[in-house]
Amino acid sequence: MSEQEKEIDALKFITAREFEIKEMEDSLSKSTKKSQLFQRLPFYKRRRTRNYDTRNTPKIHKKYLKKLYLNRFRNRKLKFNYLPTHIWYAKRFKMIDLFNSKLPYKRNIKSDKFIYKSLERGFIFDESFKRIAVFKRNEIGNREDENINTIKSMQMKMEKKTVNEEELNEKLHSNIQ
Repeated sequence: MSEQEKEIDALKFITAREFEIKEMEDSLSKSTKKSQLFQRLPFYKRRRTRNYDTRNTPKIHKKYLKKLYLNRFRNRKLKFNYLPTHIWYAKRFKMIDLFNSKLPYKRNIKSDKFIYKSLERGFIFDESFKRIAVFKRNEIGNREDENINTIKSMQMKMEKKTVNEEELNEKLHSNIQ
């Protein structure tokens, strides 16, 4: 073989293969299409939607499962007295166990902007854990005077049962350490 046969003219070769090169570049630039609908969603939006579908469970087991489900919540209520605002606090605070109730202790968010805003606007904290009130309506008498008297007597009892701030601080520090 001579030297002329070994050499290739690059411009002629590229122009001859121009169509093939463009096709290859296009195929590389395009991402593969996702065939399934759930694959088209980004990862943070994907959910296992069929896991909790009750239609998949046999009819025989449905009553039993419902009873188990309700017992779970009943048992939780036996262990702790929850504040009326428990769900709101549970989303935003670390909770601790004090006085047989779950109380907010520390905010989950690390920013201090909230503190500065609360200095201007003020803030509210639920202290219903300090005293428990139970009001039972007198069904037999149905007189307003009797109901008012029972409320007043309960208020007096509740004032006696309030928690001292020193006692509260002691329990808080003992739980933390």
